[in-house]
Amino acid sequence: MSEGEKLLITEIWGLGDAILMTALLRSLPVGAYQPFVMVKPHVAELLRPSYPDIQTIPCRSGWSAFNSRYNIWKWDWPDILATYRRVRSERFALAVSGRRDPRDHLFMFASRIPIRCGISIRRSGVLLTHTADGGQEPRHRVEDWWVVGERIVDSGFSRRPPWLDRAAYTEEDAVAAVHPPRLVVHLGAGQPIKRWPESFMKEIVGRLRCDFGYNTIIIPDEDGYGSALRPIADAYLERLSIKGLASVLAGADLFIGNDSGPGHVAAALGTPVISIFGSALPVWFRPYGDQTCVVKLEPAPSPPRFDQGGEKERRCLTELEPNAVYPTIAEFAQRLRVEV
Repeated sequence: MSEGEKLLITEIWGLGDAILMTALLRSLPVGAYQPFVMVKPHVAELLRPSYPDIQTIPCRSGWSAFNSRYNIWKWDWPDILATYRRVRSERFALAVSGRRDPRDHLFMFASRIPIRCGISIRRSGVLLTHTADGGQEPRHRVEDWWVVGERIVDSGFSRRPPWLDRAAYTEEDAVAAVHPPRLVVHLGAGQPIKRWPESFMKEIVGRLRCDFGYNTIIIPDEDGYGSALRPIADAYLERLSIKGLASVLAGADLFIGNDSGPGHVAAALGTPVISIFGSALPVWFRPYGDQTCVVKLEPAPSPPRFDQGGEKERRCLTELEPNAVYPTIAEFAQRLRVEV
């Protein structure tokens, strides 16, 4: 390929998935390509301050929705077709996907992009011109992006972790009013089935405040889930924009939340993270970095499909009781205090 040719990176799934994709953006040789990222609109808004030189293509692809992803008549077809026309007009030389999903591969194929690289699954390799090694063992999604990048880059590829520029997000006034050390708690998740019970989170937060002197910023879910923690909040922040959320997380000394996008955002900003996992596998999806702590029910029930929460996934969280996880959380908090 010629230097500076257009590269399309497709990651139209969740917020956390897009954050993990930044590992590829950072690992590409400088000047080797002109990267475009195809992401959901709110993700594009989040990425721009950290990656001002990267062009974004917002897309609401129906197949990456948490619900109704298989009901094609519910997809936003006008938006999908507009995205398709935009992609065709850019005349990309190369497209890549780190997602193990044949529908992403089909979109790249239908867009008539000459070189298409991804991890083949369910015989989707016929839609690709270059296939990356899928690996024999479960591995983190960041590693999937790395092996895809190494498949297309001849030299100069350097494995780097996900990253957001901490200084690119202006601190919220409500955060500045809360004295350090700040504990930010996010109660939401892309799927309600992934939310740890409010009473459990309230107990853990109360103990962290008592044992480590944290001042607490509570962020409820969009439907108000998390309001039970309002009495112990030094700041209670509702209806944050995506960039506002990033600014709050950048100002935190510790973040605790569910298996959801904000945990990945916090880790990419360099904020220590505690993640509460249900049935999803941390080896694939945990926030990436050295300052992360995952608590999970062990041994967990055999999980259902990750996108179809049911009784087994509920058990993974309702049986994950505060007394069982607090020693691990307290040990992590103590290590942070020593490192400071």
